Amino acid sequence: MDGRTTLACVLGLFMAGAGCVHTNSNTTSATPQAAPQASHAEVSALPQSTFPDDPAHGGKRLPKASTVVAMAAMKEREAEKLDKDPDLQFRVRDQARVLYQEALKLDEKNLDAYTGLIRIYGHLGDTAKAGEMIQRGKAMYPKEAGFWVESARIHNRDKKFNEAIRDLNKALELDPENRRAQTQLGLTMARMGQFDQALPHLTRSMGPATAHYTVARMMLHLNQDANARQQLAAALNANPNHEAARELLASLDGGSGTQAAARPELQLVE
Repeated sequence: MDGRTTLACVLGLFMAGAGCVHTNSNTTSATPQAAPQASHAEVSALPQSTFPDDPAHGGKRLPKASTVVAMAAMKEREAEKLDKDPDLQFRVRDQARVLYQEALKLDEKNLDAYTGLIRIYGHLGDTAKAGEMIQRGKAMYPKEAGFWVESARIHNRDKKFNEAIRDLNKALELDPENRRAQTQLGLTMARMGQFDQALPHLTRSMGPATAHYTVARMMLHLNQDANARQQLAAALNANPNHEAARELLASLDGGSGTQAAARPELQLVE
């Protein structure tokens, strides 16, 4: 794509909810309809500083990578609200993928575009591409803990918990206060039944009351109801106003503990 086509594709994806999908070097429509093009008024309404001059494209103005990343992130958030429409959710996430790829064309070292693509590939079920992006990211940013967290998320999705713990420990070695790594490590350990080891990590990432509540939920998933009640009591001891812990304990004491609704599996992958 030249600068003008790239800009039209990016703005079309963002403002109209459909856009360009790349197949090798060609550009096709993401849906049977033609990809919407940004109008002159829409382009003109954006700050001119958004599109720096690019001598490599004949002086045409191209969007900043950070602007395209922000558009992609908005598509991600939009997709998160579409759980009841999986087909539409998939399409919106694929639009985010295209935007992140466009951002990397503008800035091949853009960290947010790398991590965004990894998340999107994970949601789209393309773990091979996600793994490829993680390896490229690690090579470019060897001290960036986030790539190790993303690698662990893929391992958790495949139920390779030992590998996930290894990568999360590496993330914390690089960034000891990384809350995402602490949370994921605690959840992974709890999923493996390592509750005593999990609790300190969850406490550091979410506070004592919610940590006990989270461990209790995992215990329920693993059919350890008696231990779960103890953790819920500990959560209420740490914070008597923890409503979620109170409601879950009441549902167990009320005889609904065997119902699936009372024991949802904690998601190890956001």
